[in-house]
Amino acid sequence: MRKSSLALAVAAASLGPLVADAAGRIEGRVGDASRSVYLEGAVVTLEELGRQAATRSDGRFDFVNVPAGTYTVRVEYLGAAPVEETIRVADDDTARLDFELGTPTYAVENIIVYGQTAGTASALNRQRAADGITSVVSANAIGALPDQNAAEALQRVPGTFLERDQGEGRYIGIRGIDPDLNATSINGLRVPAPEDDKRAIQLDVVPAELLGSLEVIKSVTPDMDGDAVGGTVNVESISAFDRGGRTYSFSAEGSYTVLTEDTNPRVSGSFSDVFDFAGRPDSLGIAFAASWYDRQFGSDNVENGDGWPVRETLDGTEFRAAEEVEQRDYLITRERLGAALNIDFRPSDTAEYYLRTLVSEYSDQEFRMANILKLENAEDDDGRANVGSTEGSASWDNAELEKELKDRYEEAQVLSVALGGRNFVDAWTLEYQAGYSYADQDTPDDTTSLFLGEGFTLGYGNIGQEIGVFGDEATSDPANYALDEITQAGSRTEDEEVSYRIDVTRDLFFGDVPAMIKFGGKARLREKTLDEREILYDGFPGDPTLEGFAAPIDDYDLDAPFVGPAIDPGAMAAFIAANVDGFDVDEEETFIASAGNDFEISEDVFAAYLMSRVELGNLRLVGGVRWERTELEASGSTILLSDLADEPQVVPFLSDTSYDDFMPSITARWQVRDDMLIRAAASRTISRPEFGDIAPLAEVELEDSGGELELAAAIGNPELDPYQSINLDLAWEWYFGDIGVVSVGAFYKDIEDFVVRANVANFIDLTQFVGNVALDDAEVIQPINGDSASLMGMELAFTRKFSELPAPFDGLLVNANATFTDSEADLALRDGDIPLPFQSDTVANLILGYEKGPISLRLSSTYRDERLAELVEVDDPAFDRYEAEHLQIDFAGTYDFTPQLQLSVEVVNLNDEPFYAWFQDTRFNSQFEQYGRTVTMGLRWQNQ
Repeated sequence: MRKSSLALAVAAASLGPLVADAAGRIEGRVGDASRSVYLEGAVVTLEELGRQAATRSDGRFDFVNVPAGTYTVRVEYLGAAPVEETIRVADDDTARLDFELGTPTYAVENIIVYGQTAGTASALNRQRAADGITSVVSANAIGALPDQNAAEALQRVPGTFLERDQGEGRYIGIRGIDPDLNATSINGLRVPAPEDDKRAIQLDVVPAELLGSLEVIKSVTPDMDGDAVGGTVNVESISAFDRGGRTYSFSAEGSYTVLTEDTNPRVSGSFSDVFDFAGRPDSLGIAFAASWYDRQFGSDNVENGDGWPVRETLDGTEFRAAEEVEQRDYLITRERLGAALNIDFRPSDTAEYYLRTLVSEYSDQEFRMANILKLENAEDDDGRANVGSTEGSASWDNAELEKELKDRYEEAQVLSVALGGRNFVDAWTLEYQAGYSYADQDTPDDTTSLFLGEGFTLGYGNIGQEIGVFGDEATSDPANYALDEITQAGSRTEDEEVSYRIDVTRDLFFGDVPAMIKFGGKARLREKTLDEREILYDGFPGDPTLEGFAAPIDDYDLDAPFVGPAIDPGAMAAFIAANVDGFDVDEEETFIASAGNDFEISEDVFAAYLMSRVELGNLRLVGGVRWERTELEASGSTILLSDLADEPQVVPFLSDTSYDDFMPSITARWQVRDDMLIRAAASRTISRPEFGDIAPLAEVELEDSGGELELAAAIGNPELDPYQSINLDLAWEWYFGDIGVVSVGAFYKDIEDFVVRANVANFIDLTQFVGNVALDDAEVIQPINGDSASLMGMELAFTRKFSELPAPFDGLLVNANATFTDSEADLALRDGDIPLPFQSDTVANLILGYEKGPISLRLSSTYRDERLAELVEVDDPAFDRYEAEHLQIDFAGTYDFTPQLQLSVEVVNLNDEPFYAWFQDTRFNSQFEQYGRTVTMGLRWQNQ
């Protein structure tokens, strides 16, 4: 490490004599012929010097430190023929050259600036111009697909996979890596997570209508945050300088959810304009967008969260059987509101300033009705089933059935504000940004009501995806269920980050070889807190039964009907409001639940980097090193139980740790010929553990079971090391035709210190929980660092617009990609290797598009192979939780009545794909859930 730092210092010191002061500067802009849209990702080449620049989101490019003289400037953009212009540069002057693609001067007729073809062209141009391995989703592509939020828009990118909640996309993973191991930013700012235990941001809180573009960066450079084992997701909101003049749009839609038979409204709009300010034309840009969506939806579910352990019948036969099976019926009302306001100001040719803001809020009102078949209690003294059973079906006498109603209201928001700028001084470019990001999740009301029925005959007639559960006739009588407990809970998570960043770039020459050196620093100051409260009631005046609260359930559509009646939410809420003061409180459980889960974590990250880029003809090299220091302070509590008789005690727990990471990287981009590229990259990255793993908390339960004292605890581990990964990438890209690309990529990751949960009762001091009490058995689950893991894979992608086909087939567009991965992980508590959790062997996308005249159609499919989702018991493969392969087909179509008015039709989950997970074997259900289709129709009006 010391040798590497010394070498970099020597190299930096030696650059001074090689710098040639330059007197001139070239700037310009690339747009379409109407000047209504500016093109990002166009490659601009200064031919005589061999220097290249890529246009930014507003179509601008610039070259600083240009010697006086006459130069040829060449612009290349997929979908248009290359164009050239000659320009003269004088000392101490700025020469300007704008390109308007699509004008008669360049004889280009196939530039399309709207629709799915434009989206594809924009994405491919940005991908081609990038230094490293990058995939892009443009605003046009987002609008052409039935994607409701940022996560769903990213699922089409090669190598990405989608984590869903209630069928809607929420998190994005990259190349089989857990979404928590990615870096996510909005407008260059890292975004906190609303959830209390995660780092991954819920991208479903960012409406698709606010997005300018989405970028997935798979190979990092030193000027990027280093905590990205999987990759980096960058969300860009709209900007007025990305467009020309005044633009505005408005859309109104209605969607129909087939499963719940609900109709849902959605409206969105945007406005942008550029203004003359202080006598300078087009120097001020203002853009605003807003979106509102009120959606009612639900799902039908049957699951077994506890696994299928080996059990025994009365005659001694052993078989794997469920201990608990749940039927769940969800009804959710989700309201999402998002807005973005962006201001850009360019007072001179050498100064740019911006303000980027984005806020998104959503609320969930969830009603979840559940039947919980408690089969583990229906046993004799030897733990044997009371009724003869087989592996495929089983029933138990004297079983319990819990009926549980969850009435939860939750709000979450994400706020991002970035203020920054860029200044040009001779050969120097100075960029800076100050940012504030905030996320919270507030659950003011989470009420769970539970009725208990005993002495039933319960079981299942078949196993597999939809477990065929059943109950005897007595389960239908609401008088057989007594109100057992009511829990009123609430929580608030706040996650706040303040950041400062500065980057300095110096353009220079090594002889006649153009290059640049870049250095800078960044500080990210983050605070995350969780405050939970809970009251557990276990006694109720009059001993009420379900008779006064029973309601039919007629929207549960799985093969096995819902066993017995449901609980009426309105009647239950009225009963609690009128009688809560007379309920008996379980003081101990209330105390433990309210005091034991609160935490406060302060995480400060300080970074500095040094890098350089060199243009050796057709070979571009980018390399350097990044240093990051992490300082972590965490406070929480441990619940200490000295014995069963004493009151629990809360013992404050503090943790203070820090660590340093040096992350070198090098990227090579070789332009084999005008239409072909080879890229290679090597880097070291890290990912910090999840907040739920490092929170200094302990959830403890001490029970007397048949005279034996048993301890069960789940504790955090603030001393966890970050994941460390060595990353290798190699890619070949061939750009052909108007809009077409074939690419093949290979990647490899060598990961150390990945985190797993294990029973550490034999390795830690248990007196911190129970004092000197003698235990007969103990299980303490704690996240620990694993040994090592590796992941390798290949990405294939093909995109083609078939413009050469005879009409009407010349409107055909095909976009296909597939990623094949394989992983191995070593665990100290497991014999043999296992795959990394969340890694699928195959992830693939196929989009068939058609765009001709006023019609635009897209049929898209997303496929993910089965995968290991969770190691529930690290030392027991029987409890490994797998998720089934998932294939979802969506459709989107638009018809332009006029250039301003458009009709849209979308169908999400056209093939009605459910979700299924199992334990070790597909026969042993962990969770089956169906969501149904959603059909949307709408109108969009715009002035372009």
